[in-house]
Amino acid sequence: MKLILWVIGASLYFSNVHCELKKSQSNYVEPHRIAIIGGGVGGAAAAYFLQELMEGSALIDAYESGHVGGRLATIEINGKFYETGGSIIHPSNAYMEYFVKVLGLEKKLSCPTSAGLYDGTSFVLRDSSWQVVTLARLFWRYGLSIYRLDAANKQMLRFFQRIYEAQARGETFMDGRELLKAMDPSFPALLSQTTREHLQHLGVSSTVINEVVTAVTLANYGQTPDVHAFVGAISVAAASPELWAVKGGNKQIPELLLGKARVSLLRRHVTDVIVTNVSQSLHTFMVNSVETSGGTQDESTEAQDLRVQPYDAVIVAAPLTADTSNINFHNTTSKFSFPGHYQRIIATLVLGRIRKQTFGLSIDDSLDEIFAINPDLFYNAIGLLENVDIEKCSNLDTIVVHKVFSRLPLTEYQINMLFDQVIDTKIVDWRAYPHYNASEHQPALFELQPGLYHLNAIEWLGSAMEMSAIAAKNVALLAFKHLTQNSAAGSPQPKEEL
Repeated sequence: MKLILWVIGASLYFSNVHCELKKSQSNYVEPHRIAIIGGGVGGAAAAYFLQELMEGSALIDAYESGHVGGRLATIEINGKFYETGGSIIHPSNAYMEYFVKVLGLEKKLSCPTSAGLYDGTSFVLRDSSWQVVTLARLFWRYGLSIYRLDAANKQMLRFFQRIYEAQARGETFMDGRELLKAMDPSFPALLSQTTREHLQHLGVSSTVINEVVTAVTLANYGQTPDVHAFVGAISVAAASPELWAVKGGNKQIPELLLGKARVSLLRRHVTDVIVTNVSQSLHTFMVNSVETSGGTQDESTEAQDLRVQPYDAVIVAAPLTADTSNINFHNTTSKFSFPGHYQRIIATLVLGRIRKQTFGLSIDDSLDEIFAINPDLFYNAIGLLENVDIEKCSNLDTIVVHKVFSRLPLTEYQINMLFDQVIDTKIVDWRAYPHYNASEHQPALFELQPGLYHLNAIEWLGSAMEMSAIAAKNVALLAFKHLTQNSAAGSPQPKEEL
């Protein structure tokens, strides 16, 4: 308690000093100082968009106590690197496409794979190397219902594109429902419907929902079609055969965006955000942080290491639920609440060969990926991974790397049940995305109060790289309008007539 009181007192003192300095330099236009808490793709994109809007004049500090990229990460196996976090990007993701172009990156080589939907005893569907055969199998099992699902997906993607037009006009959104409404007036209602309910209303059969849709929601979010309908639509879109990734690793996007935005990267852990000058229209903020440490820090160590920094705006580009964050907010206009929790997912990377006997496959069968349609299985999906620097497609009937998604750590027995000739395994245990519940949808507030923004609120609509980039553009525009005290800031300027 003494430490917190000292922190707040010190912050208010430094705030007064900061204001006096501003007054004494009334003829000097001081650049805006902005703090971004979190160095993932969202925080890095926000920094880039802010510098774009402010024509490079902003002074931006990014606080990251872990590795830059957040949940975009790679891991080394047998001398090569593989994606462990966000590994796929949809071809309609305009911001990701733009970042790859402006940063001089390349798309990774994509290799064909074969996959099957598995219920725990047998495959209900397997694709073929012949596309016409795969389409015939889909139609034979699911009838016209599979085309209704495809039509709903295509319509959703068309409506989704409207957000780019709105943001290009400089439009901003205080919360997630407003943002979804800009895509289509019907979209906010999707947050209160389960994916199952929504698709049934569209005439999609229970068989398609229980098999195809369950496979993609389990693989992408570790949850069933009882997630809300918007995130369910994102899952279905992620089944596109045209997905891509960045050569060298997707984490290069946030790494290079931070450099492009000339951000000062602070390897520090933020403990407090304090609002100061609460009587003024332009609040200022103090961010308190301590050095990142692998060990436990007591109060005296934190006090000695404490750094207090003033800012004109703060963007929190990290989750704020109780299970993911311990940032404290002081002197805010209202008390903040961040309910809900994040879903635990275990990614087990295995260098080995799928054990064909386990899945009833013959020695001559070739299958690269297995998607569970039974939520009671101990794994959600087994996906093939190619290394991030792949130059040519390999013979997939050899020993390769697979990524197994599961809700709990796999035992040695379970790994050996799924694979034989296991050479190496690596495990990543994390809270990957929110636990979605249509009956208890969490509010997605982007503006906590003027000058203070929560980028990762977007994750309650759907967690994906492009969603983070959309939120980054939104909070960058909100901050820009606030700092300039101009509601039209960020909008295209009308051309002067000749």
